[in-house]
Amino acid sequence: SDPNHELARRLFGESGYSGMVSFVIAGGAEAKQTFANSLKLVKRWISLGDLYSLVYVRWPEERKGVPEGYIRVSVGLEDADDIIADLDQALNKAHAERGMESALVEALT
Repeated sequence: SDPNHELARRLFGESGYSGMVSFVIAGGAEAKQTFANSLKLVKRWISLGDLYSLVYVRWPEERKGVPEGYIRVSVGLEDADDIIADLDQALNKAHAERGMESALVEALT
């Protein structure tokens, strides 16, 4: 666990802060674009860290070594089930359009 977790818990309370998650979506840039465009609740943004859930889609040419399907999500304070449902429907749409069994390659920490 992060050494600053206790400080964050004291400052923000038990449920007053959120987290980040990164993952690589199968299907590369096209699947990533479909995923990002299919989100309804989670907003696409160039910066992360807000009350609202945001997704940052980095393009491979922006930085060497970043996988083509890399997506970073900043989890906001919306209802967790709503966020999960939005991410799930966008992943399903991204993989369905490509005839793939699953769009998620791996979750990154």
